[in-house]
Amino acid sequence: MSDDLIIRSLELAVANAGDITPAVYKKYFARCQDSKALMIHVDELVRGKMMDEVYRLVMVEDYGEEDGYLNWEVDNHEMAYSVKPHMYESLFSALIETICESLGDEWNADYAAAWKQRSDRLRHEIVRRFSEAV
Repeated sequence: MSDDLIIRSLELAVANAGDITPAVYKKYFARCQDSKALMIHVDELVRGKMMDEVYRLVMVEDYGEEDGYLNWEVDNHEMAYSVKPHMYESLFSALIETICESLGDEWNADYAAAWKQRSDRLRHEIVRRFSEAV
């Protein structure tokens, strides 16, 4: 059921606001100056590809199937770019806030609960991988 809510809210956000990626990054960088500094030289195309992966991951129900990819991503982000776990939390919060704003009156408690559950699970998977690398 939460998969349906996640996908439906993404569809509504795009229908209502078009490409939400720039708004997500604007909110993300306002929340997390460290991330803004790390991504200063990353162009819109690469940012778009990065968000495509975030959108894909938030639609995944079973992160066990993404184990290899998540392990590689976390390791790569941490080692190559000095990404910290809190940066993901800021990104997910910016995404949820953007979707909420894009939905306006259509946003409801069911969407909020589905997004909280999904972002908490994904964040847990990512943070777990940071702690396993230590």
